[in-house]
Amino acid sequence: MKNKGLKLFLLAAALLMSGCGNPGSSSENSSSEVSSSEVSSEESSSASSSEKTYENQITIAKALELAKAAGANGTSENYTVIGTIKEIKSYQYGDMTITDGTNELYIYGPRGADGYTYFDKLEETPSVGDEVVLYGKLKDYSGTLEMDHPAILDFTHVEVEFDDTAYVSKTIKQAREAKKGDKIKITGVVVRHTYATGMAKNGVYIADETGSIYVYGKDVANKVKEGNTVTIAGEKDYYILDAELTPAGKWGYTGCNQISNAYLIENDNLTTGNWNKTWVEEKTVKELMETPFTSDVTTNIYKTTALVKKVEGTGFTNYYIDDLDGTTGTYSYSQASGADYEWLDACDGKICTVYVSMHNAKSENKGCTWRFVPVAAEVDTTFSFDMATAPKFAYDYYLDGQLEGYYYEGRDAKLELINSIKNDVVNFDATVSYTSSNTEVATIEVNDGKTILHTNAIGKTTIKTIVSVSGQTSYEKEVEIEVQEVPEFTANTVQYAIESDKDTEVTLHGVVVASVVNQSGFYIQDNTGIITVLGAENMVSSLSIGDEIVIKGTRGNKIKSGINAPGQIVVNATELLVNFHGNNSYSTDKFITGKNLKYLYELNSSEDIHSTEVYVIQAKVVVIEEAYFTKINLQDDSSEFELYCSGANQYSFLKPYAGKTVTLEINPCNYNKTFYKGCVISVTDANGVKTINSLNFQNK
Repeated sequence: MKNKGLKLFLLAAALLMSGCGNPGSSSENSSSEVSSSEVSSEESSSASSSEKTYENQITIAKALELAKAAGANGTSENYTVIGTIKEIKSYQYGDMTITDGTNELYIYGPRGADGYTYFDKLEETPSVGDEVVLYGKLKDYSGTLEMDHPAILDFTHVEVEFDDTAYVSKTIKQAREAKKGDKIKITGVVVRHTYATGMAKNGVYIADETGSIYVYGKDVANKVKEGNTVTIAGEKDYYILDAELTPAGKWGYTGCNQISNAYLIENDNLTTGNWNKTWVEEKTVKELMETPFTSDVTTNIYKTTALVKKVEGTGFTNYYIDDLDGTTGTYSYSQASGADYEWLDACDGKICTVYVSMHNAKSENKGCTWRFVPVAAEVDTTFSFDMATAPKFAYDYYLDGQLEGYYYEGRDAKLELINSIKNDVVNFDATVSYTSSNTEVATIEVNDGKTILHTNAIGKTTIKTIVSVSGQTSYEKEVEIEVQEVPEFTANTVQYAIESDKDTEVTLHGVVVASVVNQSGFYIQDNTGIITVLGAENMVSSLSIGDEIVIKGTRGNKIKSGINAPGQIVVNATELLVNFHGNNSYSTDKFITGKNLKYLYELNSSEDIHSTEVYVIQAKVVVIEEAYFTKINLQDDSSEFELYCSGANQYSFLKPYAGKTVTLEINPCNYNKTFYKGCVISVTDANGVKTINSLNFQNK
């Protein structure tokens, strides 16, 4: 054992310490416990802490007794307690549990010997398994017996002899390919820490000359610095949150490729900051975003050229890693409200070389979403966009996917095609034109500044897209489309679906009206009514407002568990059978007029029929932005009515009307309450300009 004596005979300041604590205020999702590995008994010239005598020294058992007796006010005196660290709950604040082998005492917010220096600012800190001497007051905090903000008088580091004979040394590339549960040992450079809530270190990225991998564990993370060359033993893992296991399996996502139950064997303690990048593959952000979720790519680092954008939110900051179109990308995955990416501030608004990992994929029934973790970035002062590539870039990023492979006889696509592009990131303008090889099948109409694709007779045609930049360079792409016979199908009416029992299978034929909010879905309407459709994200994102579609699903009610209300009438688990496309308008004939917000507020939530109604209301838009949340309400002379959303940004199309009275089409919705909130289908301003809610279709 090696004594880390802190010469703490000058403890006058520590003797005055007192305070109140919340034992759970800085907790993390996982904990480190004393290793069951054999502990060595190295001799040291220094005596261990347990062989010394300290002022007011008591046992842990006695400390528990005094804490319970003192209650919430705490003891008037300071006491010295010695114990072995069983768990460090927060390496930022030092919250820990100590034990004497039988009894345990919670330690809240320990400080340095001076009584003031925070745990994470100490030059040396104790680790799990160390013997620690603490001096402070005792109290009962809401049932937790604890020592409150004590001084760390001394600690004795206990060297743990780790038996690594069962661990096989591998390169990181080999470790990535190992099976879940394999015991492996890797050596590499610490590239970047990851952080949990409160900026508590909870893992590290490690790289060698073959690849990179994530090592999860706050104990290891808090013992190493970026640039250290380390040897770590652990178990290969593919981690998925328990709550996401089912949807992950649905989409073929196998989990975060990482090492768990990690143990630090060696550390050179050098911080050169250099790590081998020769193996790193270069990809565009678009290519990364489009990587199949079945691919085993998580925690592998890629090099990309990206526009980094810092966006301040309400109580958080997002750092976006976007491609050179300025929109393709996503914000960096953070558990610390963005504080873990402040090192990216120098890149804000600039084109940078970014080394980034797809850390994991958030898995939901509606689909998966890659979560990015940037590990290094620098402003690319030499970046120069090759304008010769601009036409192809314009096609790939703005035009690809406009055309479907098939359309149907008698259903004119009436598809408005993009005919101009402006890129402000790399500064180019492009014009786009189209031709059809068979005008009997499809024609291109250019009228009043718009370019429209019309589909006609059954057959095939090739649509050629011609992209020009500055009238000089061009790129051409041909896509074959086919006009087919209308498939046979038998559909139920929307009214039939509304009146059906739960779990009744229904087939609906109607028009996509608008997006719902805070759910993966949309509204569908036929001449009998309107209903909410919830479906997988990839299905929803393939649609556009105005599409004429045929879907199959089951009639259901969506309501949060435990809420005493029937909830929203919906069609669930939807399968898209046919998309006739088209820019079709929806009917407002059955929308209810002449009501006010007080009427909506007082709707009986036990009557789920209201969730299939749409009201036309005049009201003022009220945007509410507080420190940690945002929302949008509606207000008129009768009442104020809350919109259903997770934040005001989900209603970004309403923000320009803040403080103004407008006409709104509102569906009373109820997914999680005993009362109705509202989902806005459209807003019409004083000039008669109508904007439809397109939230779930904005990526189209």
